[in-house]
Amino acid sequence: MEEKLTLHDTNLVEAVKKAESLKILNDSSMKNMNKMLKQIIHTLKNICSSKVNNVSQQPIEAAHQISVKTEELLDNLSYPFEPHGSVCIEKIDDILNMGFCFINLYDQCDVIYSSTTEIDKGQEVLSIVQSILPDLKNLFDFIEENKHIDLASSNIKMKLLTLKKQLQLIANTFENTIDLDKLVQEELKQMDYAIEEAARKIIHLLSKTREDENKIKLKVNEKILEACTTLMECIKILNTRSRVLQNEIVSSQKGNATANDFYKRNSQWSDGLISASKSVAKAANYLVEAANNAINNDSGQNFEIIVAAQEIAACTVQLVIASKVKANRDSPNLANLTIASRNVTKATGNVVASVKD
Repeated sequence: MEEKLTLHDTNLVEAVKKAESLKILNDSSMKNMNKMLKQIIHTLKNICSSKVNNVSQQPIEAAHQISVKTEELLDNLSYPFEPHGSVCIEKIDDILNMGFCFINLYDQCDVIYSSTTEIDKGQEVLSIVQSILPDLKNLFDFIEENKHIDLASSNIKMKLLTLKKQLQLIANTFENTIDLDKLVQEELKQMDYAIEEAARKIIHLLSKTREDENKIKLKVNEKILEACTTLMECIKILNTRSRVLQNEIVSSQKGNATANDFYKRNSQWSDGLISASKSVAKAANYLVEAANNAINNDSGQNFEIIVAAQEIAACTVQLVIASKVKANRDSPNLANLTIASRNVTKATGNVVASVKD
């Protein structure tokens, strides 16, 4: 009986030890899980912040930097590690960032493919980044199976090297063929000319309509055209103030670089200015056509003028946004531009009211 009790006590002690060991193991696992969760959250926060903060970076420059970052991550992941060990937790950051880098790299290469005038080179860039995906999948499989990733890593690095060379070729072509400063200035001049021409034509229409013997029709048309003339004058002032602000932005932020270099570094901003300028010019012509149709149409259907006026106002808003997006908030020139924008809005409202009266 005593022997049985002794054996029972021994088994009980062993059971307690095992229970304590399991508790320690469980506590350690929970600690590692919590640590892993914190690491994942921390990494995802950094990834999201990186995505937001790099929106203004140019695709070619961004793709090159991402390629370099990917190579660094491949070096960090070059040794096998225990899937459930502390080293695994430390490398969670690298694994997540590797996936993010590929997604971001593909996005940038897709933008380059869609926007570059070097069609063949753009296609090659996209093809290279697409060819990386199978190797990346193999790399993740090897990590999961705790195998060496040398082969997959080497393949990815070779393709990244080829990609960087291709990106440089596109960058060199871009540098040698495009003077963004001249291009922006030319588009702004074209916009100014379109506005001046539209204003001149509206004044001519106003002069012509005053020759009409129909006094009722004269009064209506005169009111509409005067409102359109005021709108065009407001837009001319807005364009002038927009130009002043743009010049301030370039001169204050370009440093020792040329204006052309500044526009290239900020090509999304430059593209916004060019696009807005073209839209304003096009809308100005549309307003003239609408006014001309209204004057020469006896049906009295003048609502096309409302559409045209609202269209040109919307385009000037686009120009204002493109102008002030990089401006100093305390700039007096920005304040002047804002006032001019409000005047355009008010003048647009007057055009609409004159048509509806």
